[in-house]
Amino acid sequence: MNFPIRCVALGMALLFCAQAKAYAQDDDRPGPLLPGVAVNERVMSVPGDPQRPVTLQVTVLTPPGTGPFPLVVANHGATDASSESRGTRYRRTFFAYYFLSRGYAVALPMMRGFAESGGEIVLHGCDVARVARDNAKDIRAVIGFMATQPDIDSSRVVVIGQSFGGWNTLALGADPPPNVVGLINFVGGMRTSGCIDTNPGLIAGASEFGRRTHVPSIWFYGDNDSLFPSPLWRSMYDHYVANGAKAELVALGRFNTDSHVMSKFPESLPIWTPHFDEFLAGIGMPNRLAHPEFLPKPWPKPTGFAAIDDVNAVPYLNDAGRTAYRLYLSKPIPKAFLIAPAGSVRDRTGGFDPVQEGLAVCRQDQTICRVYAVDDQVVWTPLPKAPPASGYAKLEDVDAVPYLKDAGRDLYRKYISKTGHWAFVIAPGGAAYAFHDGLDAFAAAMLNCQAVSAICEPYAVDNQVVWVRPPPLPTPTDFAPLANVDTVPFVGPAGRRGYQAFLAAPKPRAFVIAPDGAWFSGSGGVETARSVLATCGKSHTGCRLYAIDDAVVWR
Repeated sequence: MNFPIRCVALGMALLFCAQAKAYAQDDDRPGPLLPGVAVNERVMSVPGDPQRPVTLQVTVLTPPGTGPFPLVVANHGATDASSESRGTRYRRTFFAYYFLSRGYAVALPMMRGFAESGGEIVLHGCDVARVARDNAKDIRAVIGFMATQPDIDSSRVVVIGQSFGGWNTLALGADPPPNVVGLINFVGGMRTSGCIDTNPGLIAGASEFGRRTHVPSIWFYGDNDSLFPSPLWRSMYDHYVANGAKAELVALGRFNTDSHVMSKFPESLPIWTPHFDEFLAGIGMPNRLAHPEFLPKPWPKPTGFAAIDDVNAVPYLNDAGRTAYRLYLSKPIPKAFLIAPAGSVRDRTGGFDPVQEGLAVCRQDQTICRVYAVDDQVVWTPLPKAPPASGYAKLEDVDAVPYLKDAGRDLYRKYISKTGHWAFVIAPGGAAYAFHDGLDAFAAAMLNCQAVSAICEPYAVDNQVVWVRPPPLPTPTDFAPLANVDTVPFVGPAGRRGYQAFLAAPKPRAFVIAPDGAWFSGSGGVETARSVLATCGKSHTGCRLYAIDDAVVWR
């Protein structure tokens, strides 16, 4: 006889059978989006399988706009929780953020007994496939309900699930609504204390689902999965495809200490998002980035500047800063450590994007920070050292300082009167940036300038003028007529369209190209040609001017 039982979850999908409540996977660990990024969210009560009437709690997230949006249904896993709570809604997950970034609406249904969904999960001993089939009927009902919503395009639906949700997703694929076109199984499976060994049931269930599934799927598993070891998931996959199902297996290797929970970490996004994009393209669904604000920005790459545990190698720090860095080393990922030339530090742990969150805190404190470490890798690149004295002018000759307006000259007078370490940096637009004392006055002044200006030129450091007059801009050549778009080297069709726009732009104007096909254009600013050239040089090598104003200067 089968009894309806509430289940406490142990791990991500290990259901411990007891007379207790059910708990949803707490996927709030990715955290809310960055400040200023909003997502449209509504919580709905949706009828489940009509053969076993119940009301399910479903969270619906949509990107900006009115739709209709393509639909993805994301199914939750399970985790620990105290007996005082029924669990939290499945809503903050990088899977949802990924699909929002591609322009999808995301429906996140809670299974029976989880969060505010009614009913109870019913276990069937070692027959874990039957549990998934029961849940699949509720997921099917949710898909049917979403088709009634005016902002949803339910003609082609993707279904994804993680762990327990991945197992339920595979069961849905064996009896799907006709509008389901793709399945994503992320470390799918389940365990139950009502069965000593669920492995045979998972393999048998995968074989059963494979016989009945005609919807293409993609599977993701790792080698250090704490719940499902690689021999198990490889056998599940082999039995699934051997029975006729079309599926792709992505072996993720090792991730941190447990690949089963990798989807909770922003570090995992570069690993699985390219596979998501390729799979969606293959089934004719949107797969291009439409709303980048919903995903963390790419993190700085390791530089090899120093060993992560070399506390003395971290620039600028005093004793308190080194203590803070030692504490950072002991914290779990995701995390980021940021430093400022004045010696202050910031560190962020967890959340949606600890790098950007740390930089935002620095901006709030009006401090210019740079990232020293991300997770357990040093990403620091040393700033250039202060240039030597140039002899351009005497330090006290205020009128010799180029570019400055009255306010800038007043600031320069203030700084040449100071003792100790100081630096004065200028920009062609007339702005001036200065910093006094601190552990690296030159770096601080340069960082303040670079935060707002493409061109930053050191004028004086301590008691020496270091400014060097920039070389003259290239003169016109007879390489090609200005209006001949086809003669511009390196660039492709987009670059040629950009050049046509440059020809119609007001003067002063400049067009810059690079050997890798990159191009940059600007107009109407001060020192436009040098500014565009500097902007190109920040991300590309070999940048050169092609045209300035009404003349081609390319050689």
